[in-house]
Amino acid sequence: MRICVIDDHPLVLEGIAARLRGAGHEVEAAGEFDDAAQLLANGARDLLLLDYHLGGRKGPELLSLPGVAAPRDVVILSAMTDPEDILYALAETAASAYILKSIALEDLSPALEQVRALDHELRGHCLWDTERRGFVAVHDAFPHGSVLTPREREVFMLLRTGLLDKQIAEHLQRSVHTVRVQIRAIRRKRGQTRRAEVSF
Repeated sequence: MRICVIDDHPLVLEGIAARLRGAGHEVEAAGEFDDAAQLLANGARDLLLLDYHLGGRKGPELLSLPGVAAPRDVVILSAMTDPEDILYALAETAASAYILKSIALEDLSPALEQVRALDHELRGHCLWDTERRGFVAVHDAFPHGSVLTPREREVFMLLRTGLLDKQIAEHLQRSVHTVRVQIRAIRRKRGQTRRAEVSF
C-alpha cells in the first residue's frame, strides 16, 4: 500500500514510517505543514495517515489547499480522546477512521489494512479499539448515553463558539425551549453543571 504519513513529532513520524516500511508498505512522510502540502500535491496514494494537530495548525487544513488531492482513505491520528472531538475530526476531514496515538506500533499496519476493508456503515464513524484490535463505531466505544445525538451535537458545536440560547435557536430554527432541553442533556452527558464548562 502507498501511504503518506504526516505528523509534527519527529520521533513519532520516524517510528511510524519505519514500522510501516518494515511491513512492506511504500511510505512518504512529512513533519511540517508546508512540506506536507507539497508532498500531497505530488502524486497519488492509497492512504493518508494525518496528525490532527500539526504544529500551530490543523492537519485537515491541508486537504482544502489548491492542488491537493486526498486519497480515498484518510485516517486521523490524534491524542484527542473526547468522543465529540473524535466525531468532529472525522466529519471535518471526511476521514474514513480515527486512530489514537496510543496505538501499539505493531498494530498500526494491520489497522491501516483494515481501513481499506471498512464497510459503508462503519466508514467515517469509527475508531481503533486496542482491546478488540479492530475498528468500532464511536458510539459503541464509549459508555451508553455519553455520546451526544446529532441534534445535540449541533447545539454543542454552537455553544463552543459562544452563542447564546436564543442565537442558537435562531441559527438552528428551533424553539428556545428545545435548545435549552438539549443543553441540559449535553451537560448531563458530559458531566458538566455549568454552561461555561460546556463551551470548551
